[in-house]
Amino acid sequence: MNNSRIQYKDVEAAIAALLADGQKVTNDTILAKLGRGSKSTIHKHFRAWQESQPQPKAEERKLPESIFKAIVKEIDEVETRAVATLKAELAEVQHNADELASAGEQLEERVLDLETQLSTVNEEKAKLSAVLEEKENGIKKLEADKLTLQTAIDRLTTDLAKAELKLEGFGELKAEHKETLAKLQAALIEAAELRGKNQPKKA
Repeated sequence: MNNSRIQYKDVEAAIAALLADGQKVTNDTILAKLGRGSKSTIHKHFRAWQESQPQPKAEERKLPESIFKAIVKEIDEVETRAVATLKAELAEVQHNADELASAGEQLEERVLDLETQLSTVNEEKAKLSAVLEEKENGIKKLEADKLTLQTAIDRLTTDLAKAELKLEGFGELKAEHKETLAKLQAALIEAAELRGKNQPKKA
C-alpha cells in the first residue's frame, strides 16, 4: 500500500495524461489514473487546477444588432439571477468540499497513525508469541521431567516396600537366631554344670 500524500503536481500530471488520451477529467478518472489517494484530496487539487486555467473567450457574435441586443438583455437578466443563486450555492459547495477535503486529510493522517500502531502491535504480538511458545516448551519439559520423577518415585516406593518386607523377615530371623542362641547358651551352662558334678573330687 502506497501511503505517500497526493500532491498538486501529481493531480496536474494525471490531468495532463487524461487530456492527452482524450479522456474526461473528473475526480474518479484522476483517482483511477493515479491509482492511489483519496477523493477529498484529489478534489481539492483538481479545483485548484480548474481555477488556474484561463477562461475561454466568447465567440464573436454575428447576429443582427437588434436581435443581438435582445438576446444579450435576456441573457444578462437570466444570468444576473442565476449567478447570484449559483454563487451562493457554489460558495456553500466549495465550503463543504473544503471541509470534506480537510476531514479527508485528517482521516488519512489518522489511517497512517493507526497503520503504524498496528505494525508496532504486530511486532509486539510476534515477540509475545515467541515468548509464549518458549514458555509452553518449558512447561512440556517440566511435565516430562515430572513424569520421569514420578516414575522414579514409584519405583523407589516399590523397592522400599520390598526392603521393608525383607527387613521384617530379617527381624523375625534375628529373633529366631537370638532364641536359638539363648537355648544354646543355656545348654552349654547346663552341660558345664553336669560336667562339674560328674568329675571326681580330688583327695
